[in-house]
Amino acid sequence: MQRTSNYQLPTWEKDDRIMMEDFNGMTEKLDVNLAEAKSVADGAKTTAERAEGKADAAQATADAAQGKADAAYCPDNKPYALGRYRGLLVEQTIDVGFKPSAVLIGECNTSGSIFTGAVDLSLHFANSGYTVQKFLNFTDNGFSLENQSGQDIPHVNFSGENYLYIAFR
Repeated sequence: MQRTSNYQLPTWEKDDRIMMEDFNGMTEKLDVNLAEAKSVADGAKTTAERAEGKADAAQATADAAQGKADAAYCPDNKPYALGRYRGLLVEQTIDVGFKPSAVLIGECNTSGSIFTGAVDLSLHFANSGYTVQKFLNFTDNGFSLENQSGQDIPHVNFSGENYLYIAFR
């Protein structure tokens, strides 16, 4: 009788006598090795399922983070709004799309384009705790400017003047 090279299972030739002990030993080896292979396969399956669950959770976390990043850095959700307006000497409201926590206003000292000339932002600052001599008030969507006379300082709504602003969330 010959034996297999890997598991030493019996292989009979025509003139070999088949013995019950040989046959039972072979089936016992097969049973033990199949059970061991199944146990290893089940362990690998469990490990793969855990890894897949962790990968799914990591992907969900990454997707949520990407959604937050997309929302945080989209043009509609900037932490500030820039703009310009022309003084009217009568009350006017500037809509920035949110209630500002602070506003900087600069008067443009030029007769040409609003973006040329010197801008002094240091004089016209307000935050949500107070207003600039009651000429600038915060609204739910921006800020309002009261009418001003030529003597009112600082100028934030003087007739015919051009102004730049930055409003912060």
